[in-house]
Amino acid sequence: MLRLLINSACIALALTTISGCSMMQRDTSKAGNARPDVPSAVLQSYQQALEKMRNGEDGRAITAFEAFIIEYPGYSAAYLNLAKLQLRSDQADAAVATLETAVLVEPGYAPAYNQLGIIYREQGQFESADTAYRDAIAANPEYALAYLNLGVLNDLYLQQPEVALVYYQQYRDRLPADADTVALDRWIADLRRRTARGDAGGLKQ
Repeated sequence: MLRLLINSACIALALTTISGCSMMQRDTSKAGNARPDVPSAVLQSYQQALEKMRNGEDGRAITAFEAFIIEYPGYSAAYLNLAKLQLRSDQADAAVATLETAVLVEPGYAPAYNQLGIIYREQGQFESADTAYRDAIAANPEYALAYLNLGVLNDLYLQQPEVALVYYQQYRDRLPADADTVALDRWIADLRRRTARGDAGGLKQ
């Protein structure tokens, strides 16, 4: 059921040109998108790096993003994609360092905080994950994925279903009006029923 929920969330959100689907989630934040002052030649090299990433050419994509960042260090989305590639290459520590650089470059870049939260959660560092997701919300209160991830963290890992319900609803409230929320609404209703019965714990993915 939870995988259906997250997959539905992934489908419901529009795919952007700069961000893949992390943990089966798509990132719709506009932060880090192409800025007017980015030279067209630089954007072309960025798109080439993205193409390598999409094609599974991870080694070449990492090299391309690293070269891009040297040429244009202010483009925060490049750090996010580099970090995702580093994670796919089992370089979690390098990914964390890359994301920390991203938020130094652009402190308001919520997707980088969100990705940090995902890494910390997968490492069992739940307090750090919670902080990272909250940092994403502080950076951009309308960044929906941070609310979803806080819901998942409290639901499945911290066993705090009442708190999870609040975040799931906040995530729901920030989805586009035309989003398919059927699976999400069912999950919220089911969790609310189980919470009322006192048996919300023990959920499994």
